[in-house]
Amino acid sequence: MTQLYDVLEKYGYSGLSKIQPDSHIVRDLPNPFQCCSTEGKEDSGWIFQPSMGDVYADGYFNCGVCKMSWNAEKLAAEIGVNVVPEPDRPVEPIYWLDTNKFVYLKNNLWYEARGDKTIVLKLQEQGNSLKAAKDAAQKLPTAVDYRFDPTTTEPVVKYRGLRYINTFRGLPLGPLEGQWPTIEMLLRHLVGYCDAGYEYVLDWLAAPIQSLYKLEGPKRNLSSLVFFGAQSTGKGMMFGPGGVMKRIYGEYLVEIGQRDLEDRFEIKEVIDGTCFFLSLNEVACSGARDVKILNKLKRYITEPTLSLRDMRKTSRQSGNIGFNLVFMSNDLEPIRIEPTDRRYSCFYQDTPLSKEQLSRLLPQVNKGWPEANSFLRFLLEREITHVLSKPCPSRARELLMEASRSSSQVFGDLLEEIGLRHVMRSWEADTRVCAPYFHDDGITEVVDGTIKSRGFVHMRILSSVYIHWCKVNGYKHPVKAQTLRRDLLFRFSHITEKNRRIEGLQGRGLEGINLGATIRRENTDKIERPKEPTQMEMKTV
Repeated sequence: MTQLYDVLEKYGYSGLSKIQPDSHIVRDLPNPFQCCSTEGKEDSGWIFQPSMGDVYADGYFNCGVCKMSWNAEKLAAEIGVNVVPEPDRPVEPIYWLDTNKFVYLKNNLWYEARGDKTIVLKLQEQGNSLKAAKDAAQKLPTAVDYRFDPTTTEPVVKYRGLRYINTFRGLPLGPLEGQWPTIEMLLRHLVGYCDAGYEYVLDWLAAPIQSLYKLEGPKRNLSSLVFFGAQSTGKGMMFGPGGVMKRIYGEYLVEIGQRDLEDRFEIKEVIDGTCFFLSLNEVACSGARDVKILNKLKRYITEPTLSLRDMRKTSRQSGNIGFNLVFMSNDLEPIRIEPTDRRYSCFYQDTPLSKEQLSRLLPQVNKGWPEANSFLRFLLEREITHVLSKPCPSRARELLMEASRSSSQVFGDLLEEIGLRHVMRSWEADTRVCAPYFHDDGITEVVDGTIKSRGFVHMRILSSVYIHWCKVNGYKHPVKAQTLRRDLLFRFSHITEKNRRIEGLQGRGLEGINLGATIRRENTDKIERPKEPTQMEMKTV
């Protein structure tokens, strides 16, 4: 559609675009705008009557003498101006909200504004005349509020019989045919060049992507990926803010750190359900004091909603959780994995990317990952074969599970393996001094060729040995004596709790502890105690 503004701009009269819709007489316009002789006539000139704003689809010139009208198309044809027609602008929806604001869709994004004049301008931008825009502003459809519905890309959705603005506009990337050798190289490096781990990770990435692009809503794998090891292995290039998955998920990928998890307030995207991929960067949860964070992460991985509590208000439920979670860390113990925990698939890489690998990766990073479109198509067409709620077996996972065992568990296994006397001997404890606190009942058994002598031990000496053992072996937070007692009773069926008297000392302890073989020392038939100095020796000193 040829606009009057285009014609005027061609001849240097673009300043007329600022004239408001009131009629104005424009005199002394040079040819070719003269249509008749105007000498001696006071009312000679053009009456310029544009519509409001910079769009003049219905604006026209009206001669003050001969009353001839010239619209944009007629004027352009008369003076021989070749104006490229402006394409018709798409009519994008505009809705009034119950909050007395209106929202309009532009470039597939919702924008919010306020005011009658603003809404009339928006309607004029869609090609309406001033009068038509004013009329349309009074008849705009209404909506209650915003709602995030990833099962459709329609601009408006119905919920409980009411109309809502759908803020989900789809994922930003489109699939394209092609190869993705650089991304494949990066993924294989991250999983330590393990073929089974590589296939598992591809399935883990593909399942939620397929669900979102089919508009079936977010799919949760009920497990997470843990990538740890040396620095510069490419974890951020794959899962960070400038990585491959960010290119695919766009604003729906959120990265958080340790402070975000420790904060008592939940992350907005998490509770709103607008996060599809959660990337945790350097979140170490391997210590005993990280129990709260560990429990929070468990809820993030498996729970469908979160229980929220606002200040001075009753508890409420968050929106449906729709994200899957990936850990990235340079810590050798990024997460504490309990023996029966199935939530974590772990991959270790201690070799940084080589110069040759970086020379292939950096151009992709600088160009915004052009291979991501092809990788997306591969994920959409991939057949899922793994049960993603089960972890991928790996050496890294086994090592993390071993490192995640509590100090009481490690101590109990050590007692069963070498016996209490040998544990005490390791830190030069005199077993004869502690003899009144444990008693060998003479019960022995042979396990795998090892003779185990079982007996009764007071909790006093058992707890003391455990605390000193923790100090020597670097465990900073030993458990309480009662926790140690319960752990040994639960894990070993042959251990029972009793109250016994040994050499006149009454106390509660554990029966069935492996005391180990009796340790004999040369020239130590009796305990040597320091003698008190005589008066003569004191005077000499």
